[in-house]
Amino acid sequence: MAGKKGRSGRKRTSPAIKTLRGTGRGDRGKAAAGMPPGIPLPPDEIREDAKQEWLRLAPVMAARGLLTQADYLAWEMGFRVYSMWRDAIDELLRTPQIEMSEKGGLYAHPLVWVEKSHGERVMKFCDRFGLTPTSRNGLQPLGDGGEEVDPLEAMLDD
Repeated sequence: MAGKKGRSGRKRTSPAIKTLRGTGRGDRGKAAAGMPPGIPLPPDEIREDAKQEWLRLAPVMAARGLLTQADYLAWEMGFRVYSMWRDAIDELLRTPQIEMSEKGGLYAHPLVWVEKSHGERVMKFCDRFGLTPTSRNGLQPLGDGGEEVDPLEAMLDD
């Protein structure tokens, strides 16, 4: 039996994502609770490049309504994993990725598997927050992205 009892099937789409896609309906779903405004600040314990990425992405995500103070824990966990992934990559760049065992067989350095595991977790984080092209598929851009002009409508207006 796949999945857990009561949790099988597709994951729910958040109201913010539905609004961006233009598929949100006021008569369906629960009333959205007001989220505290503001952009969460990065913790001091993460790598400097992770902090820079945090500060680059957080305002964009907050402007789209996909990041609030209430999302701090999930956002922080994603960037902690990002830091661990970058640490593994940095160490792998200084270490041979293929090693030889005492019996002469070749095997991958254990950090290869650590990097792979953390990389998968980073991608899951990116997917959950709409940070990949496929997870943004169907989202309507908000803000200063400019309006898309329909060529037929432009021709009819002339």
